[in-house]
Amino acid sequence: MRLEAEARTLLGPTARFLAAGATCEVYTDGEQVLRLARSPEARLSSQVAVMRALSAAGVPVPEVLEVGMLSSGQAFSLERFMAGADAGPLRAGWGDLGRRLRVLHALPHAGFGLLEDRAGDVQGIAATPAGGLRTRLRSWPFNAGQLQGHMDSD
Repeated sequence: MRLEAEARTLLGPTARFLAAGATCEVYTDGEQVLRLARSPEARLSSQVAVMRALSAAGVPVPEVLEVGMLSSGQAFSLERFMAGADAGPLRAGWGDLGRRLRVLHALPHAGFGLLEDRAGDVQGIAATPAGGLRTRLRSWPFNAGQLQGHMDSD
């Protein structure tokens, strides 16, 4: 309920819940989208940096209007609302998705795994791919085993 009240403070009385993820709740007034971090794991500054880089590369993403902290200490990002269809992409859309992912993965970056929450360059917090996996999949490796053991087949 507290996040909904924060959303109404920023978006006005027409703010309504749109979606929730592991780290954010999302609200809209039909013209803007507000992401409110639930926890410090929300990397909103990094997300905004990636969205701005994708936009500069010609990938259609919502325009980022603002990113910051509320007086309550709540991290937020405000974007222009982009309507989309609820159905999956058409056959031709899969190729478009692949092109967008190619641009995303070609963005200049350093490090691996979970991103540092900062504006500007995209920087993972781990020095190695295995360390990066550990930042994203906190329960892996299972049973404290070696990573290589999880890749071997029976």
